[in-house]
Amino acid sequence: MRLPKEKIIFTVDWIPIEGVQFRGMADTYVPDIEDGLKKVIAMDWLTLIPGHPGPGGKQTGSKDNARDELIYLQDLSAAVKQEVAQGKSYDEAIKDISLPKYSSWPNYKNFLPMNIERYYDYWNRGI
Repeated sequence: MRLPKEKIIFTVDWIPIEGVQFRGMADTYVPDIEDGLKKVIAMDWLTLIPGHPGPGGKQTGSKDNARDELIYLQDLSAAVKQEVAQGKSYDEAIKDISLPKYSSWPNYKNFLPMNIERYYDYWNRGI
């Protein structure tokens, strides 16, 4: 939801503040989330209200948070695409991929393997 006069955007479950995507991104077709982020970033707004608080209970974010999320997904996608191109399995990709730039984000350790698996499905099987 966007409130243009107030320059606020309210999103739930896909633009976290400094956070990896939730678990395995079960309802997500990965090209759509990246395209959606690009569209949202292009809109005129200043304040992001996510569906869940960010680190330290932070309640609001900015366009920089949306840009950071897009960059995270692009970095993740490129890393997984490379693993798939090399014929690596899920387990090998999960073992090999580390994105230290995002290691301080909440749930990095728990959800990154599932995020990798989701992108692996996309790059390996197109789903």
